[in-house]
Amino acid sequence: TALLADGGVHDLLKTVVQNHIERLPRQAKIKIATEFVENGVLSQRQAHELTGVSRDTIRKARGVHEDSDAEEAR
Repeated sequence: TALLADGGVHDLLKTVVQNHIERLPRQAKIKIATEFVENGVLSQRQAHELTGVSRDTIRKARGVHEDSDAEEAR
């Protein structure tokens, strides 16, 4: 129960997922990171932190450029 009380489950799950992802080939990591972002599960920054895939690579894989993101936000 102490594990549940201090957010330990979240940290444990993140570690398990990261350990699994780091063993995958690069293209699989890119696909996972891209899907997380496209489905609104994680931000680009969070997907990068989890998968190790750069935010620029995630944007390129999604076919999104920073300029178009900025225009959409306006």
